Amino acid sequence: MLYHSTTYKKAKLYRLSGSIHAPVRGFTTLQAAMAWSLKVGRKIIYQIDCSGFSGCIYKLPDHHNQFGKAWWIDANVPVDRIKCVFSGRRRLTYPPKRRKVQDADWTGVLKGERE
Repeated sequence: MLYHSTTYKKAKLYRLSGSIHAPVRGFTTLQAAMAWSLKVGRKIIYQIDCSGFSGCIYKLPDHHNQFGKAWWIDANVPVDRIKCVFSGRRRLTYPPKRRKVQDADWTGVLKGERE
């Protein structure tokens, strides 16, 4: 198992394309992936099933931290082999639902709410 950190924008592209394109980097522990995510500002962590990638998985010389080792897969990983184990958002809807902001005048009072 590897844990891959990503952004919401890239996660959407993974779903649309059907795979994470090579090279796919990840960590051996969830804690290592979470530490990396905090450092670089990524908000989604996927768990990757690495069975079947034995001939094309390599240890990275850098990117390691005190919580785990970093590896990379030199192959595309299909989305059916990944599972979301952490997300910084409550729900993963694409595109994100946004509330409509009403116009405000210079006093900060919403238009239409004056007495």
